[in-house]
Amino acid sequence: MIRLILKFLTQKVFLKILIPLLAVYLLARFVSLWAGLGLFLLLLAYVAYRNRAGIYSWFGNMNYYKGCIDEAKAWYSKAYNCKSANPRTMVSYGYLELKMGNIDRAEEVFKSVINSNINEDDKMFARSNMALAMWKRGDLDGAIKELEEIIETYKTSVVYGTLGYLLIEKGDLEKAMAFNLEAYEYNNDNTVILDNVGNCYYLLGQYDKAKEIHEKLIAKNPAFPEAWYNYGRILRKTDGPEKALDAVKKALDYKLTFLSTITKEDIEKEIESIEEEIKNAS
Repeated sequence: MIRLILKFLTQKVFLKILIPLLAVYLLARFVSLWAGLGLFLLLLAYVAYRNRAGIYSWFGNMNYYKGCIDEAKAWYSKAYNCKSANPRTMVSYGYLELKMGNIDRAEEVFKSVINSNINEDDKMFARSNMALAMWKRGDLDGAIKELEEIIETYKTSVVYGTLGYLLIEKGDLEKAMAFNLEAYEYNNDNTVILDNVGNCYYLLGQYDKAKEIHEKLIAKNPAFPEAWYNYGRILRKTDGPEKALDAVKKALDYKLTFLSTITKEDIEKEIESIEEEIKNAS
């Protein structure tokens, strides 16, 4: 027991937290309450300054999940410019730059992380995002090759989802289907993976299976337009144009970005086509 206490007393957590708090207490107890409070506020400001990258990142993350991409990028930019920023924060900033169409800046950020002295998982995380930039540069084959190499040792739902879509984009549907079923086995709860599997079934003409997968997806109320657009196309084949129309229209409720795999024109064309089909059938 004594050994454990001595070990605890020599740990950094004790030196960095308990000793300063003890100093605050002693100052407040034996000098004055205001002196103790002043020291406490100084320590608080110091801790906030030392951890400002994490604080900026937290605000960036909060804004991102609220859909405020511009604000999220601004906070992540602040975090990136801090020397204490960790690789994941830096890559997240690069991802937001890419999502807004700033490929040059995104690649610059990703390269700075990849070429730094970091652990292998963080490097793979940066490389998987660089693959997105390669795809948006028009190098689909290069992006697929990069992700296929990455996923041999670094398996995540994000990598499975990205590579799964790019294989669909490539057009080899049998290969894409096999890979997306592997992704589904890895994580059958991920919305992007579900969308990829359902879309594969749709493109292969297996509409009932596509509907089954997408109904599981839609039950999660996915917040990206591709899910609703693809669901509408599936419903058009299985349930008719009337039910399909509402689903496709819902795709317009969600923001399209540079990384979206469909455009506003795609959605509007599908809506026009469905409305024309309904009109001709009446």
